[in-house]
Amino acid sequence: MKYLSLILIYIFFIPGISIAQKQNVDSLFSVLQTAKEDTNKVILLNKLGIILRNTGNSSKIEACLVKSQKLAIELNYKKGEADALCELGLFHELQGNYFEALNHQYKSLKIREEIGDKSGISYSIHYIGDIYFSQSELSDKPTSKADYNKKAQDQYFKSLKIAEDINDVRSIANSYNCLGNSYREGKNFERSLSYYLKAIQNRAAVGDSMYISQTCTNIGKLYLQAKEYETALVYLFRGLKLAEESGFKRTTVKTLGTIGNIYLKKKEYDKALDYCSKSLALSKEIGFLEYIAKANLSLSEIYAAPGFAKHNGDVALNYYKDFVQERDSINTKKANQIELQFDFEKKEALAKAEQDKIIAIAEEEQQKQKIKTYAVTTGLILVMALALFILRGYRQKQKANLELSQKNEVIAEQKKVVEEKQKEIIDSITYARRIQRALITNEKYIDKSLQRLAKKEQ
Repeated sequence: MKYLSLILIYIFFIPGISIAQKQNVDSLFSVLQTAKEDTNKVILLNKLGIILRNTGNSSKIEACLVKSQKLAIELNYKKGEADALCELGLFHELQGNYFEALNHQYKSLKIREEIGDKSGISYSIHYIGDIYFSQSELSDKPTSKADYNKKAQDQYFKSLKIAEDINDVRSIANSYNCLGNSYREGKNFERSLSYYLKAIQNRAAVGDSMYISQTCTNIGKLYLQAKEYETALVYLFRGLKLAEESGFKRTTVKTLGTIGNIYLKKKEYDKALDYCSKSLALSKEIGFLEYIAKANLSLSEIYAAPGFAKHNGDVALNYYKDFVQERDSINTKKANQIELQFDFEKKEALAKAEQDKIIAIAEEEQQKQKIKTYAVTTGLILVMALALFILRGYRQKQKANLELSQKNEVIAEQKKVVEEKQKEIIDSITYARRIQRALITNEKYIDKSLQRLAKKEQ
């Protein structure tokens, strides 16, 4: 309740919440007649599919989207193909064919992951969560309801994380809105309301009145669950106004039916009859099986009510028979879908196991390659180290040889100098001896000459 005033401010008083104009489907069909077979035509076809889905024109949705997917494949336009698959998934979900819905969403998700379309990835995961949530609402067993709701929550939180990382406000708002639904299903009033408030804040920021209508209706359901009927009606009527102005027929159907149920609980049978009849008529128009059944059940209860002035048991019985027929149709689909869903999840688990196996083999191969690389690198390092060691030894040997050679040259030079000195000394001695000999000879000759002269004088 502490959020009530804040939500009312966002819905009624914040400026800038513009009412979306109804899309001109005929003009788009006209443009497509002359459009070239290129990526722009794929985009136009996907846009038309979205408009047809939102406005409840289900008869042309599938053909439009199948054509878009086929053209996208021919053009190798991956994003266009993924968008078409996503919208086809939403179409099958509305038809109650949850297996095909899930199958298309997973195909879309795979392509979006391949091309790195993060915004698209966020939406695909979100819509997968919606499929689980729808199964939660349809399940009769409390454990199954809880299991599917938990699966839905897991997907919504994954989608929210991606959307927040890329600041995709619309996708963020979608996740908040659906988390509100999930916590409403789990009877957590406060947490549900807090997420609805966040959804309205984000949708108001981008002026998304069509989807604000959706959140208003969800808040109305929350207050209906809490048996606060008057507060519930405030949100439901606001949601109805925005949905009708935006041409959002699916939300219009839900809102009309919920308003009718509240008036039924309040025993205001004429009002209940009016709104439930409108919900039934519009449900049939757009082929919304779940709400056709719900409207028939409500109308049966209205005509069976003793206090209703137009009380009529036969009319009540006829509406109840129609309800049983629709319910059995839905239950048959649901039973088939649960079995198919199990097969799908089993296949998905096997595919994941196979993928994990491939990843494990790849990682093992990568590890082996790392070891080989390490061994080769280590060997190269050792060879290089050995080569450096040998080169260093070779250079040291060369240096030693050079030094020895230089030393020998010096010694040889010194030896030569010594030998030359020795020769000079020997030559000097020999010369001196010659002079000495010459002198001695002369002295002897002089002595002999003097002795002769002396003898003559005597």
